[in-house]
Amino acid sequence: MELTLLILQIIIVENEVIKRKNGFRKLFENVKTNLSKAQDRNRKVYNLRRRPVYYNVGDKVWRKNKIKSDAFNYVNAKLAPKFIGPFIIKHKVGNWTYELCNTSGQSKGYGYVQDLKPADGINFDN
Repeated sequence: MELTLLILQIIIVENEVIKRKNGFRKLFENVKTNLSKAQDRNRKVYNLRRRPVYYNVGDKVWRKNKIKSDAFNYVNAKLAPKFIGPFIIKHKVGNWTYELCNTSGQSKGYGYVQDLKPADGINFDN
C-alpha cells in the first residue's frame, strides 16, 4: 500500500515537473519572439534617419562648432556659426574618426563623422 502510494506521488510529481518544463519552454519562446520584435522595431526607428557616410583623404569638410556661451568673453553660442572650416581630411584614424587639417596642411585636430559635413563647391585655390 505504501509502495503504490509512493509510486503514485512520484508519478504526480513527474507530471508536474513536465508541465512546468513545458510552461517555461513556452514562456522562453514567447520572450524570444517579443525580444526579436522589439529589436526589429528599434532597428527600424534607429535607421530611419541614418545614412552611411565615408570620407576619403583629401575630401573637403566642415566641422560642427561646439562652442559654449561665455558672458565674460562676450561669446553667445546661439549666434556663433554652426559649422567651422573648411578642413581637408588628412587621414583616417579609426572607423568613424578623421584627422583634419586646414588648407595650409596644419593639423587642426580630429573630427568624428557625425560632426562632419561635406563642403561641396568650395574652391581652396586662393
